[in-house]
Amino acid sequence: MVNSLLTKWYANPHNADEANRQTEIANIRLQQHYRRGVVCRLCQLQLIIASFWLGEEIKPQIERLLFQHQKHRRFKALINLVYGQLLMSQRIHDAHHYLDEGFKLASPLLTNSDYFKIHYQHQLLKLIPLEKSPLPAADLKTLVNMAEVISRFPTQQKAKYLYDPSDLYG
Repeated sequence: MVNSLLTKWYANPHNADEANRQTEIANIRLQQHYRRGVVCRLCQLQLIIASFWLGEEIKPQIERLLFQHQKHRRFKALINLVYGQLLMSQRIHDAHHYLDEGFKLASPLLTNSDYFKIHYQHQLLKLIPLEKSPLPAADLKTLVNMAEVISRFPTQQKAKYLYDPSDLYG
């Protein structure tokens, strides 16, 4: 079951109502687990996802979870993948780093078909230009369509000369 968690897409855009509902559900589950003396890692991650869609800064929470669970390869892979997906959904510049790190950690845990599915997906997503500021959120289908369109563009050829703005005669 845990390995199947590594193959899912967690960054489908949520509006504020959906994110608030997700927060409520995660908090209820978190309390139920605490009463039994168990830490619910997935609840913590669910809260972070909801916080992202509420426009909150989540990088410190992600870094804290990564530090707390540095010996848990599966969960560390999941954290990186989820954070990379969230950043990718808004085309934010660190997305590829976290997707790559998550994929590297998850690779030995995946079936062959899951490995190639995620590898292909990440290779497509690398075609999408990323920005420092968030863009409107997109779901996975939209991102894949965008990447497939970009992949059809002819590759740019190198210029035969360097442009010199001081050269007025070309």
